Amino acid sequence: MADPGPSVIEVIGPQRSSCGYCSGRKTSRTFGCWAVRLTVYDYQALIDRGWRRSGSYIYKPVMRRTCCPQYTIRLRASDFVPSKEQRRVQRRWDAFLRGERSAGRTDAAPPHSPSPRKQPQRPAASASDAAALADALRHAIAAVVAAGSLPPCEYRPPALKPPRVGKKAAGAALCAPVGPALVAQARKADPSVAASAESVAAAVAAELSTRLAATSMQRAEAAGGFVNLFTAPGPAGAAAGDARAAGEGPHGGQACGGAAEGAAHAQREGETGGGASERPERSGGGVQAGKRKQAEPQRLAGASGREQQLEVTLVPSRFDEEEYQLYKRYQMAVHGDSESECGRSQYKRFLCTAPFAHVPPTADPQAPACGFGAFHQQYRVDGQLVAVGVVDVLPRCLSSKYFFWDPDLASLSLGKVGALTEIQWVRDAAAGLPRDSPLQYYYLGYYIHSCPKMKYKADYSPSELLDPFEYTWHRYDAVRPLLDARAGRFVPLSDALRGGSDAGGAGAAPQTDGDDEDPGREGWAGEEGSILRQVVSLASNKVHMPLEALAKQFQLSGEGVQGGGGVVEALSGVVREWQAWAGPAGVSMALCLG
Repeated sequence: MADPGPSVIEVIGPQRSSCGYCSGRKTSRTFGCWAVRLTVYDYQALIDRGWRRSGSYIYKPVMRRTCCPQYTIRLRASDFVPSKEQRRVQRRWDAFLRGERSAGRTDAAPPHSPSPRKQPQRPAASASDAAALADALRHAIAAVVAAGSLPPCEYRPPALKPPRVGKKAAGAALCAPVGPALVAQARKADPSVAASAESVAAAVAAELSTRLAATSMQRAEAAGGFVNLFTAPGPAGAAAGDARAAGEGPHGGQACGGAAEGAAHAQREGETGGGASERPERSGGGVQAGKRKQAEPQRLAGASGREQQLEVTLVPSRFDEEEYQLYKRYQMAVHGDSESECGRSQYKRFLCTAPFAHVPPTADPQAPACGFGAFHQQYRVDGQLVAVGVVDVLPRCLSSKYFFWDPDLASLSLGKVGALTEIQWVRDAAAGLPRDSPLQYYYLGYYIHSCPKMKYKADYSPSELLDPFEYTWHRYDAVRPLLDARAGRFVPLSDALRGGSDAGGAGAAPQTDGDDEDPGREGWAGEEGSILRQVVSLASNKVHMPLEALAKQFQLSGEGVQGGGGVVEALSGVVREWQAWAGPAGVSMALCLG
């Protein structure tokens, strides 16, 4: 294997920001670094110690102090056993591609055709129809609970009634305030529930849309926390209920982790990453896609009986206008972002920029056909872009970073389809590599036990959680009782499984008061210092640190700091000291501090 050269990072340090999971103000604690250059091998080592990236910003939660502890979660792809719900999602997607099922998508209305909202509605549901609808609603709620969007609870769904005149239910035959009602009931059972009324209504609407065959209704949509039922077919964009829509990584939470958007260094806009020059890898049926103009709105018929062609291709991570337009539609329809919140610079920084240099298979025989690096996996149906998965292909895994899809296809649960496709990609890649290849895993980002939107990640079984201090992996089923007992607080997994007690107080509530963004010597002696030692322990003899900045930032003793900055031989002793505290590591990394 060719020498990849050193990684170069700039340590930013501890960060505090508002939490996108529990909405706490300045309660999210992370330790951040800016990756000037990062090899895929070093990043693999970092994510196996609990780190993640947002563009070129890499960060790690400060687990004992943050409000919502985040555990790295992964799955050995060869061991994956799909659940009944996951098999149902795959069958529904396959039926759509065979032309046996409609996704509810329609053309833009012709210039002189009447608006769907102005079409006459059928009479309100009969008594028998009302009973069937109530039963369908109960089953939809049960599916949302099973997916992890709501905690288990005995939910009493609100009654479906003809709507009053208003924007939330314009043109609907029936409606109900499903979101507010279910969230209120969930929070009575579990005050830590962070789900919003809008996201719950969207999830229920998406599930309900698949259960209307025995009723007079043809579609369900969500708006402002309400679920609205319609007797006329139409676009299903409002029924955006896939649990994977929630954000971080592929599946849930916030799009940009922790301090990534808050740190000044993360505001820089870099060039699009990846650097791969190979042609896109074809990982699905169909011919290789070339450059395309932005697709005009068109119908994906599905139920017309015409089989549709799915094409999945892996392309280097870089800005693409067609992808960006799909991303913007997704963010605005599913997450309620304004157009100004979906700017090109934010999109490039978060989803296109990467600190990796591409490693082709000619440089590393353990690499798959696409090589190692940052990629976008494009999903096209009959040539039209319907979804994009943002992934990193690393020496031991495919790490799923984000997934966005056409909101008009919300009823098909494309987020889950994407996760199943990515798991199969790992299996296929491993099958084409030597038997001893380490590329065996699918990483799903962070798992937050107290966040209902994130719990479904563990449904990809048998998943494992990382102990962020001992760097050991534990089956989710084994640690779930420990997480349940701690009610959202940090659990040192290895120590807890041994029956020990953590010195840091696993059961202690996170510290959220006080201004300690510049922690000083005492702060660095705690978990932040441990994380810093962890970073420095990844260094060998190529460590470049302006010593004045080092002394100022990390409160080291003045011994050996003479020389007014620059690289000094005496620094090697400091590095050895850090390494002695942090333990051995076989990764070469260069650090630029200050």
